[in-house]
Amino acid sequence: MNNGNGKGSKPGLTLSCVLQTTLQQLSVKGGLTESVFPEAEKYLFNNDQLQEALHDVAKQFNKDMKRYHSLIDFLLVELFPKLWPTCERFYLYEGTAPTLKDMLDESPGLQEWYNMVLLKALEIILQTHLEEHLLKTWDQLQKEAVGAMPSYIKVEA
Repeated sequence: MNNGNGKGSKPGLTLSCVLQTTLQQLSVKGGLTESVFPEAEKYLFNNDQLQEALHDVAKQFNKDMKRYHSLIDFLLVELFPKLWPTCERFYLYEGTAPTLKDMLDESPGLQEWYNMVLLKALEIILQTHLEEHLLKTWDQLQKEAVGAMPSYIKVEA
């Protein structure tokens, strides 16, 4: 394959560069969820394959990652759409709007619960990616991630 400079390039190299550029534009942490879910952030940050899998799932279900400031913001709000107004307000009035950390400081049990849901969703996404399976619906991911949590804390998606 000729890459325009007279030298051959390996198939897939361009795709890899495009994917890395897309992933670099959306940081793993920051935005509304800055340092609220450190375990989920660390798991995602340290795993390029997981970041790629998350991007693939977003594309599969036509999710708009560009409207978020971070991958964690994206996953949390897409799993719990009722959080979008809070997220949008934070993005519009960054610096003056309360962060999710501010709101969850009063409820550390809920913060931990969200973190566990994010970790479970990331685990499901990576597993389906590695096994080359596709999730049938985004709702399937929501139900599996939330359904794996203790029932006494469940929050409506």
